[in-house]
Formats: sequence, structure tokens, C-alpha cells
Amino acid sequence: MGRLQAIESALISISQSAFQELCDSFLILRNPNYSAFSRSGSQSGKQKTIKGTPDTFLLLPDGRYVFVEYSTNISSGLNKLKSDVLKCIDTSKTGIPVNQIAELILCINFNLKTSEVQSLKTLLANTRILLTLYTLDSLAIELKLNHRDLVNEYLGLPIDTGQIVSIQKFIEEYNRASGGISTPLNNTFLHRELELKEFKKAVLNNDFIILTGSPGIGKTKFALEGINEFLSENLTFVAYCVSYKNHTLLEDLYQYFDSDKDYVLFVDDANRIDAFSQIIGFYGTYRKGRLKIVITIRDYAYQEIGILCQQFSPKRIELSKFVDDQIIDIIKAKPFEIINSDYHKEITRIADGNPRIAIMTALLAKAKQNIYALSDVSDLFENYFSTFVKDVGDITTTLNMQSLGLISFFYTIPYKNREITEAILENFGINYFSFIDAIDRLDKLELVEVQFEHVKIPEQNLSTYFFYKAFIQDGVLSFETLLSKYFDSNYNRFKDCVIPANNTFGPSKVMDKLLPALQKHWKIIKTEETRAFKFLFTFWFYLSGEAIEFIYNLIKSLPVVPIENLKVDRGQNDFSHKKNDVIELLSEFFTHSMNLYEAIELAFDFSRKKPEFLPELIHKIREELTFDRDDEIEGFNRQTILFKFLIDGLNKKDSILAISFYELSKLFLSFRFHHTKGGRNHSFYMYQYRIPNIFEIQEFRKNIWDALEANFESFPESSFKLLESYAAVSPDVSKEIMKFDIQFIVSIIESHLTPISFEHCRYVQDQIRWCKKNSVSHPSFATLKRKFTNPTYQIFLKIDWDRLRDKDVYEFDDYEKYEKLKEEEIRKSFQFDTPNEIDRFYETFTYLKSVSKNEWN
Repeated sequence: MGRLQAIESALISISQSAFQELCDSFLILRNPNYSAFSRSGSQSGKQKTIKGTPDTFLLLPDGRYVFVEYSTNISSGLNKLKSDVLKCIDTSKTGIPVNQIAELILCINFNLKTSEVQSLKTLLANTRILLTLYTLDSLAIELKLNHRDLVNEYLGLPIDTGQIVSIQKFIEEYNRASGGISTPLNNTFLHRELELKEFKKAVLNNDFIILTGSPGIGKTKFALEGINEFLSENLTFVAYCVSYKNHTLLEDLYQYFDSDKDYVLFVDDANRIDAFSQIIGFYGTYRKGRLKIVITIRDYAYQEIGILCQQFSPKRIELSKFVDDQIIDIIKAKPFEIINSDYHKEITRIADGNPRIAIMTALLAKAKQNIYALSDVSDLFENYFSTFVKDVGDITTTLNMQSLGLISFFYTIPYKNREITEAILENFGINYFSFIDAIDRLDKLELVEVQFEHVKIPEQNLSTYFFYKAFIQDGVLSFETLLSKYFDSNYNRFKDCVIPANNTFGPSKVMDKLLPALQKHWKIIKTEETRAFKFLFTFWFYLSGEAIEFIYNLIKSLPVVPIENLKVDRGQNDFSHKKNDVIELLSEFFTHSMNLYEAIELAFDFSRKKPEFLPELIHKIREELTFDRDDEIEGFNRQTILFKFLIDGLNKKDSILAISFYELSKLFLSFRFHHTKGGRNHSFYMYQYRIPNIFEIQEFRKNIWDALEANFESFPESSFKLLESYAAVSPDVSKEIMKFDIQFIVSIIESHLTPISFEHCRYVQDQIRWCKKNSVSHPSFATLKRKFTNPTYQIFLKIDWDRLRDKDVYEFDDYEKYEKLKEEEIRKSFQFDTPNEIDRFYETFTYLKSVSKNEWN
């Protein structure tokens, strides 16, 4: 029989009076902040209950009451509890107004159904009284995990012997008990110099020092280092540690501590010690010497321990998790001496603040001398645990790995809520009592964090590993069951678990195990469009063929529509708020070369059937397919695939692809690309990527210029606008690439532009001026500059701009009179006769006025 079941059995058979005494002791420990306490349902000096309402009450500091009722009578069950509740809110029986009752606690040694709990809550619906229920399940768990002394005293179940040990003995026992899972306490101490200084000052000036922080950040190591430094500077002090083994501590404390001497007592994980109140009581006894008590607790337990110590004005020191820079300092130092910043980035990602994993990753990187070795660290995590199996053989038992796997997937499990927890466990064939025993063991090893209501894995990298090991590598939990039972309601958790596992342990190892289950589930849901999209958004990488086929069939079913006057709006669009599922799913393929051509083809096929979504597709391509530093490694394969497709469509005079070619070429002919990407711990970073002047880039740009020249006559307006876009003033020019481009641009100018057009003249002069400003020349510039100056342009040079500029609008009282004068000046210079001709020229005239006359000389 497991310990939890033994506790439940003992509670079931306990007498009414003993049960009431046990619960009174339990509630006092759980509710230490009271002004008065009375057991009105117990006979003084005897283990016997008497009638009274309530059975026990506590008076809170604010003057309100907590009423407590006990019941061991399962036969009368709900009716007895209803009667107790009604009596407690009957002022004639209690003498206390209902509005002065803060809480009603029911302690029972049997369980209730959800409907029964609801019926009890209904009785208090018209009050502000909080109803708290301690049933057999919840009370047994509380006693097992947090109150072992009470289990021994009232239920007669045995507990181990506790003791006081030296620092050296404590380190030896700690290392042996942890089997190496927790950070060894005899390794080199690094960092936290400022915290150490604060700690020694705190010990000197305070008797209670509380170190807080999350599991795994080195609270125990820090405390021992700080105590040793304090002892070296304060020679009258001797230090002892509590190596707690679930037994009363007073006898050991009195045995080891001389009342005339000075001591430091170290209490590690004080929140796990049921007898901590005995330490506080011992501190309060008369003594001539000084006693300093150093306590470590986890963040979530600070309030509970802080309340117990508050009368002594404890000093709290909070330790933060190792930051990436500190991890980097560790791996840069001897014996690792890893200097390459690319390795630093990968190691900090894998370690996630855990110095032990950081060191193992550093050793792997140093041994392999290859950063790609860090793309699959499954062996590293396996070694992290397998080396301890000989010493602590039950770490990798099926039950432990199942428990860790489920906790990692659900992030937290409300283990006290048996109804919810058992429903999860039953799907995987796990017994509830066995699960409680498992998380108790795992909590001691700091692999999980058992809080008052939930259990979770405190480190994200370990959570990723346990999910991978339980559901993928070892298969002790059915991923197929997880999909069928929980994907629809927890699909975000699949992303949070599967994607990190894929990135850390390699796609091949993850895909081989998951693919059969994914394909089986896909066959079940693929005809339901909403579920299918949700599923493919999560697993497209593994089901690329299925995703392509799904989108193909969806597009095939759409009707053909005429395409008229289609434009790509660069401004705000509806897709900024509501994105199209087809484009979003296909854009997942834009980040890799795998199936990229098929995804691009389908995306434009969809836009052909749904032309209103072309702007969204163009926007998505701008987001996902522009040049980046990773593309350089692969020879810019993604961009080459995209523009090969667009140019083929342009040559075939496909209107959708022609529009897209011209619109996207404006961006892809840039010289520098801005990127914003997410980093670790909700951070983000921005950088600029300047394309290099290498063969692949030259070939890419040559293909665009050649396509532009070949299709200029078919799409003259779009082609000319692309030229104008290239000539736009920009601070991000690459002179070397611009020198490469200009040969193609000159060829296009000579073949397709005419000096008869004022716009063409303006563009050519702009282009030449912009090239010269960037020290880019071409033998044809002088000829082109003379050639592209048509009569309109010549007249433009003869305008007395100074005279026009002097006649500012502000010098005219009548604005209409000024506009008329300006119109006459234009007509006189250019011999325009109608208002329509003037309107057509007005945009050009406005531009010309903005340019200094001297620039054109």
C-alpha cells in the first residue's frame, strides 16, 4: 500500500475526536494569522467531542470569524453537512451575525461529488462567506506532502529520524541523495559577488535570513558559500545544517547547540520541513550566545514561511536566475574556453539559465568542434540523466517518465482536483495515487515544483526534454491518444511542445516517431475544414504533402472569376487584422526551400481565384521571403525560386504574375533589408542585412533586368515605374552592385525610352544625377544627358524660376488671382490652351518647381 493510500485508510478509520484534534492542528498551521482560537465542539482535557456550533472557530485580526465543522459520519454524509452549514449561519445558535463570518471550513474524512459540493455552496449563495472543503482526498494529500509530523502523531504512521549535521556532512548527503541531478555543492562558486556581500552583512545584522528564488538557480550553493565566508570573518561562530528526515527536531537541536556559544543554523528548503515551528520555538528559548538562522525557500512558499518568521523581522535576499551573460562567462572560462559568439547563442538557448546543462553543452561543442552538433542534443539530455540511473534507479521508471511527460504537456496539473486530474490520468492508464506518489518523489529531486494547487516543471528546457522522452523517444505515453483527446482543446500546447522538441533534438528523430500518429489523425479530420487548418498550422512541417494536397483541392473547388483593374495597395489592408488561412498556411513553406515552388504556385493560383487576396500575398512574401543572412549560406535559393516563377509568368503575360513581378521587384532590387526577430525570454532584436556583391546576387538581379527589358513593350507603364523606383533617393546604396546594375539600365533606356516624353527625360536625368552622387559612372551618361532634353524640358530650363519663386502665394490677397497668374505663366511657357492640358501637366510642374535651377545647368 502506498503512503497516500495508507493515510487515507487511517483517516477513514479515525475516531471523531482524534479527527477533530488532527484537523485543529492542521488548520492552525495553515492559518497562523488569528487573534483567538476556540474548540467549542471538544471537551477540555478529554479526547471527546461535545455538541457545539461551530465545532471550532478562529477570530481573525479584522474581527471576523472562521467557523469550522468536522464530520466523520459518511452514512449521513451530505445531509449532516447541510445541517452544519445552516446552523453556522443561524445567528440564534452562534450568536454571531452572518456578515461577521469570513469563512466556513468543512473537514470530512470522505469524498463528495461535484453536485454535492455545489449544493453546499448554494446554501451560502446569499452571503459573502467563503466555503472551504477539506475532503478525504485533499486532506490526505496535504498531510502527505506538507505535514508529516501530524501523520505520525495522530495517525500513528512512522517517520524517519531527523538530525543536525556539519556543513561537510550536509554536502556529502546532499550530493549522494540527489544522485547528481541537483547542482553539486562542492563545485567552484561563480558570480553573485554583490549578493554575497549583501548576505554577509545581513547575517551580521539579522538573526533570520531568508534566501528565495526558483528551483535550480543555486540557493543552496549560495547559502553554503555565504556561511563559509561569514565564518571566516566571524571566528566565534560555528555552523550546522538541518538534514531533515521527517522527525521532530527539538531533541537534536538541544543536543548540538550550547546555549553559551554562537551558531549559524542552515535550513534548506524550509517550506518542506513540517517541524519548522520547532526551530522557531528553539530560537525563542533563553540563551547567552547568538543564533543566526539562514533559510532557503522557493518563491511560491515565501509568504507561508515569512509569516512564521515575521515577529523576528527576517531579512529577505532574492536570487535571480542566471542570465545569458553569466552563462557565457562560465563557458568562456577555463576549462571550456569557448569564445565563438555563435556557440554562445546556441548554448544559452539550450541551457535556458541552467548552468549544468550549459556546461554539458559546452563540453559537447568543444569535443565536436562543430556548431551543427548542437542542432541535436538528445544524447546530451540523455546523458544528463542516464549517468544517475545507477545511483537513483527510479528516476527513469515508466511511472516517473509518464508523470513528467504529462506535466510537461499540460504545463500545470491541478493535482488536488482529483476529478480533473484523474480524467487525464485515466486516458493514459495511470493510477491517481501512484501519480501523487510520483510527483512527491520528483519534487524532492527538484524535477517538478509542487505548489499548493498545481504541479509543474520549473525549467522550460527540462520540460521540452521530458515531453520528447515520454511521448516521442521512449513512447511511454501515447502521442496518438494525446492527439485524439486534447488537440482540439489544447492545440497551442502542441506547438509549445513539439516545435521546441523539433528544434532541440532534430526533425528526423521527432518526425520518425510522430508521423504515423499524425497521418492517422489527419485522415480522421481532413474533411472538416476548420479542424484541418488548425491541425496543419501546427504540423505542416511533418505533413507537407498532405498540406499541399489539401490546399490544392480547396483551390480547385473555387470558381474562376474575371480579373479587372487589379492593383496592389501598399497601404493598410483588411489582412492587417484578419488573415486568410490559405495564405497563412502556404506562407509557412516560405521559410524553407522544401516544397517552396509548389507553395508559391498554389498561393498565386489562389489569388487568381480570389484576386482580392493578392495584396495580402504580396505583403506575406515581403515579410517572409526577402534576403536574410541565412539565405547567403544556401546561395539565395528561396529568392531564386520565387523570381523564376514570377518571370516565367511574366513572359507568358499572366496578369497576376506580371503585377506581382513588378511590385516585388521594387523591393528585391534594394541593397539592404531590415529584419525584426524574436529572441529569448520575450525579447526581440533588429538588424540590417546588406546583400553581398557575389555571383548569386548578380545573377538574380540580371534575371530581373533581362525580364524587364524583354517585357517593356508589353507592360510599359509598370516597367517605367520600376525604373523610377530604382532611381529613388535612398541612403542604402551599394556602389558595387549599382555599378553592376547600371549596364542593364542604360540598355533599357536606350531601347525603350524616348526624349519625346517629358517623364522619360525627367527619369533619365534623375538616374544619372543619382549615379553620379554615388560615384557610379557609365560611358553613355553624357550622351543620354544631352539626348533626354526634349522641347518641354528646354522650355523648363528657360523659365524665370526666381521670378515665379518670388511671387509667393502669401504676397497675394486673393488666392484665386495667384492661381490665375500661375496658370497664365504655364500657358505662356508651354503654349497649353485648355484647362485639361494644364491639369495633366500640373503634377510635373510641381515637381519641376521643387528642383533648383542650378541643378540642371
